[in-house]
Amino acid sequence: MDVKWILAAFLPLLTEMLSTEKAPLSGLGTNQSSAVAYTSPRFQYVRNATFNLGSDVNLTCSNRTWNTTMFVVWNINLTNPPKVCRIAVDFVRPLVDTCRDGKSLHNTSRGQLYLHIPNLSNDDVGIYKCESVYKGGNEVHMINMDITVPPSLSAWLESEGEKMVAVCRAERAKPAANISWSQAGSIVETLLEDGGFFSVESRLELLEGADTENLTCVIDHPYWREQQILQPALKRVPPSLSAWLESEGEKMVAVCRAERAKPAANISWSQAGSIVETLLEDGGFFSVESRLELLEGADTENLTCVIDHPYWREQQILQPALKRAQEKCQDYSIIR
Repeated sequence: MDVKWILAAFLPLLTEMLSTEKAPLSGLGTNQSSAVAYTSPRFQYVRNATFNLGSDVNLTCSNRTWNTTMFVVWNINLTNPPKVCRIAVDFVRPLVDTCRDGKSLHNTSRGQLYLHIPNLSNDDVGIYKCESVYKGGNEVHMINMDITVPPSLSAWLESEGEKMVAVCRAERAKPAANISWSQAGSIVETLLEDGGFFSVESRLELLEGADTENLTCVIDHPYWREQQILQPALKRVPPSLSAWLESEGEKMVAVCRAERAKPAANISWSQAGSIVETLLEDGGFFSVESRLELLEGADTENLTCVIDHPYWREQQILQPALKRAQEKCQDYSIIR
């Protein structure tokens, strides 16, 4: 019997069946799938499939080979961004591909048709509906496709007043990651969702005298086979520096500032004298000002202030100069 005649006779019947029977969608699950519904003589299968970001994916519609198959149609409803497209082959007419995004139909060595999706991304998430007509019947497979995306990780220590807080973040993952700590303490966890991606932040308020050197946060995510372990370290921001000389009546005062650092910098002087130091905190950043009242006859030409901060490997040394009128407080020479 002529293949074209068979198609002409069968297509109206298939269209009617597709319009009157709809397979129920099950909730999203994990990697493997199972048939949950079918009707006779037309079989319908609904399954869920989750694959790692960047992987190459092959979706099968039926285990039948091409020599018993009359035609195959993949109707694809993508969600990110919304898009509906189709890839179809009937072995008589040319291949139909309205997706034009790299997806393609291939045969296995056994002659079994499959849909190939290269380098899986969030753009490929959606519902893949395959309609396969073969000699003696037809099948419809509906696949709920999703991806697993690993989070970006970071961890650090920061101070909140007199308290020390450890922070661990797992950002823009799918699904959300799980964070735990190696030590006890008060934990506050925040979960944010943005475009289907999830970010988790866990803040651990450390107990007094806690061992921060052996503190770790542990991140679990289905993308990885093993847990990821981070050791939070003190978040370091270098200070802005300035130094100058100014007169207070008959006295000469040397001033050295290390501003908006994390943690606070330490300032010392190369000469003796009365020192007044001020520490200010603003939004977690620390500013230190050290004022040295110089002894009478002090050698200002060789006077230096020394700034230590964990951001630098070496000390920063400034030589204050006399502050001139209407000049900003950055009048100094850098020794090293």
